[in-house]
Amino acid sequence: MLEAAMSRDPSDRPTAEILGEQLQQIERDHGFAVDEMSLYTEPGAVRTPFPAPTAAPASETGNLPLELSSFVGRRIEIETVENLLAASRLVSLTGTGGVGKSRLALQVAHEITRDQADGVWLIELADLRDPALLVEVVATALGVRNRGTEPTSELLTRWLAPRELLMVLDNCEHIIDAVAKLTESLLRTCRRLRVLTTSRETLGLGGESVFVVPPLALSGQGEQPDPATHLGDAETLFAERAAAAMPKFEVTEHNRDHVAQICTRLDGLPLAIELAAARLRTMSPAQIVSKLDDPLTLLTRGTRGVPKRQQTLRWCIGWSFELCTTLERRLWSQLSVFAGGFELDAAAQVCEPDLTESELDDAIAVLVDKSILVADQQDGTIRFRMLETVREYGRQQDEDPQTAPRHRQWCVQLAQQAERDWISSRQSWWVARLERELPNLRQALEFSLSTADPSAIRIATALYLFWSRSGRFGEGRRWLEHALDRADTASTTDRAKALYMARVLAAAQNDLPAAADRMTQLAALNRRSGDPLVAAIASLAEVNHTIAGVGGSMAQASVLLADSVDALAKCGEPGLYLDAQISLGWSYAFQGEITQALSCLRSALAITESAGETDIRSWALWAAGFATWRGSDPARAIELLEAGIRSAQQAADVLVAAGCSEMLAWIATDRNQFRRAATLMGAADTLSSSVGSSVFIFHGLRAFHDRSAQRSRDALGSEEFQAAVSEGTSMDFATAVAFALS
Repeated sequence: MLEAAMSRDPSDRPTAEILGEQLQQIERDHGFAVDEMSLYTEPGAVRTPFPAPTAAPASETGNLPLELSSFVGRRIEIETVENLLAASRLVSLTGTGGVGKSRLALQVAHEITRDQADGVWLIELADLRDPALLVEVVATALGVRNRGTEPTSELLTRWLAPRELLMVLDNCEHIIDAVAKLTESLLRTCRRLRVLTTSRETLGLGGESVFVVPPLALSGQGEQPDPATHLGDAETLFAERAAAAMPKFEVTEHNRDHVAQICTRLDGLPLAIELAAARLRTMSPAQIVSKLDDPLTLLTRGTRGVPKRQQTLRWCIGWSFELCTTLERRLWSQLSVFAGGFELDAAAQVCEPDLTESELDDAIAVLVDKSILVADQQDGTIRFRMLETVREYGRQQDEDPQTAPRHRQWCVQLAQQAERDWISSRQSWWVARLERELPNLRQALEFSLSTADPSAIRIATALYLFWSRSGRFGEGRRWLEHALDRADTASTTDRAKALYMARVLAAAQNDLPAAADRMTQLAALNRRSGDPLVAAIASLAEVNHTIAGVGGSMAQASVLLADSVDALAKCGEPGLYLDAQISLGWSYAFQGEITQALSCLRSALAITESAGETDIRSWALWAAGFATWRGSDPARAIELLEAGIRSAQQAADVLVAAGCSEMLAWIATDRNQFRRAATLMGAADTLSSSVGSSVFIFHGLRAFHDRSAQRSRDALGSEEFQAAVSEGTSMDFATAVAFALS
């Protein structure tokens, strides 16, 4: 760049504008703040500052969970890790399973939250089995959404580059290579980012500071014991957890030695100590010690080549397993099929079909009491989970070949029930439930794909509206495409739905070649099938294809869809029916047939309003606002577009909010409110770019933008116009929404 700028031949030198943009790009590439420059702009050109990705609304201080039990000891370890983080941008906590890596990381994170300008963020990876989804999981935890074809890693890097925050990546060992690659990439480009990992092995990166988490200190070892109780950290943990299990329990002169023996024989491992403390409901400390004798001898016969502490933990879990009843053991092994936890209704579908509801509830309560299950409250619902080591042990004990198929069938039923209930006031409830169950759904999809079972395509298509609502366009496409590749036994209708949905998600990401390919496959399937539902789905795809500007006759496609749209409603496809009405509305509006457009859109709005639905309603309001504006009723159009923004805000749909804001800019131009128009256009561009998409997903919209931008620039002058655009591009989601509604 410098050589070109200093070329002897003036014709080889870049213009000042090009040189300035090159310098800005270098700043972006290295994660620096991008300086504003006063650059000459050719008449008619629009310079939009490079958009920074925005996240869905989230806490400014991160997402750390509140702890439900006390944190015991580890004063020196906490101080050491904090000092390491002050000196290094990457710190890894390593150690055997059950030693307390995750709990120590969370405690450190809570203590240094105030030192991080943009908070501390926990990304839990224990339930992630596919390394290809790592970037998506990290981005989702941070609230960064990608609805475009730009790699999520690049979008994530741009979002993180200007921020000062700490990411805690918890349980990395099973996807260590992917975590190392992503961490190295982010640290190289995001200079204010710090990363704290927990894993059974290091990442192996340059500059990585490693802290091996030791077992809890025993009395007479390491730190000085508590002066009031004369107990080490291990004994203190046992005492606190024992008091929780048996409120009257105290460490006394009579049981002190037994407590010390328990903690010593369990090597001070927190998980093992907590499991042992839970046994005080049925045993005394002396009895627990006696039960430890034979198993400790058995420890020497463990798997060769693994650390003794790992053998100890494995034995401790096995010992707890042996102390369970036969029913409790079966439930433990069957419940271990769940990834990311479960709720009672799920357990009823997957475990012990002969148990009554009350018997199952009682058995699960016992497993909670015995510290096999952990009960958490999420979204007002009690959810159960296992520590990963406990879950892994249970999976190894499960001898029922039907456990995984029952789990898969439950996931199919859950996804299909969500699909049936989506167009309702329960939509937000379903979004939260599916978010909680996403690890289970992913596991069921992987299991189905590994066995070429058609359940994969049923789950992936049933979650179509969830993929869209949650901004997981890329993940939704991935599952749909994998399912299509292995869908030899799937029904024609399921294949047609999957092809249509894959086409829509590809088009939303501006991947038009992929969208065209799926369109071709759907058309061929339609010619072979003769099924009216498949024909309706193919017609819907054709309309979407034409309004995207890819090709075909918009008028002809609209006629075909209008003739077959009722088949979607009659066949129990309310989501596709609403898609069809909204698509027809756009198509008719682009053709200038405003009356027909508004008729379709009013039908969609009536259905969504009566059902209390918000997501699809926001898309219908966007289309209705456009059609009404085209019909020369700007005042009513503003009402519809503002309603669309409010619905989009409720659904956290950044793209619809951006689209409605863009159209409000066009109306502002018509009313000679040129500065407001420019600011709205800038905000719309940044919002849509932040989710990797564009407000111009329909080809015909671009011309209206260009006309509005040119008129505003002519009225304001290039400098003032660009300043107004820059004001909009600097807005985050909440600010942009407030401005559009002002």
